[in-house]
Amino acid sequence: MFKPFPILIMLFSIIAIHGMLYAQNMRIEAPPGYNIIYMENNLPKNIEGSPFLDDWQLSDILLKNGDVISGIMLRYNVLTDQMLFQSNNNAYVIGAPENILEIKLPNRIFAYKYFLKSRKIEKGFFEIILSGKVGLAIKYQSKVISSNYNVALGVGNKNDTLINQEKLYLDKEGQIIQLNKEKVLFEVLNDKYKEVSDFIEKENLSYKSKEDMIKLLTFYNQ
Repeated sequence: MFKPFPILIMLFSIIAIHGMLYAQNMRIEAPPGYNIIYMENNLPKNIEGSPFLDDWQLSDILLKNGDVISGIMLRYNVLTDQMLFQSNNNAYVIGAPENILEIKLPNRIFAYKYFLKSRKIEKGFFEIILSGKVGLAIKYQSKVISSNYNVALGVGNKNDTLINQEKLYLDKEGQIIQLNKEKVLFEVLNDKYKEVSDFIEKENLSYKSKEDMIKLLTFYNQ
């Protein structure tokens, strides 16, 4: 759950105010919605699993103004779509992620992007898998699997289970497009329709496979 934190706070790393990012030991007034301290997993009782993609990792944040914040402990909450940073044994939500160019974790790169969801413009964190003329990104989403406990037989799991899923997206000139149909793939790569079609058939590729799409887009971008 989220718990209130005093409006005036001492942060070790970063927090946003009036569209700017401040760093290193500054006492500031947090903007509405960001004066919170993150304490728990935000999971209701009787649900197993973790909303976090990874454990805390030493990471770097690259800001759009060119500044770099190095050596900060971060982890991503899939359930709430928030990047958290750690300071003095507390976890804080990073404010104004729109000012961040990219976040470099040891084995992942994240960026904050606008995308279309149910005909509405949304924004959130994406893992950047491949860059190029057409890139590949992953949007992580949490899903609850209902309990399969059988009362009569006394078998199964009594608790619901939280799992984190991957949704593939194409990034064409900054436009983020969900890759949920093969038709979408050919629409985005239509300038090389025949080459792409032949390559997919030759390599037996599926638009549902991350590895296959890395192979296809590497071919397309060359």
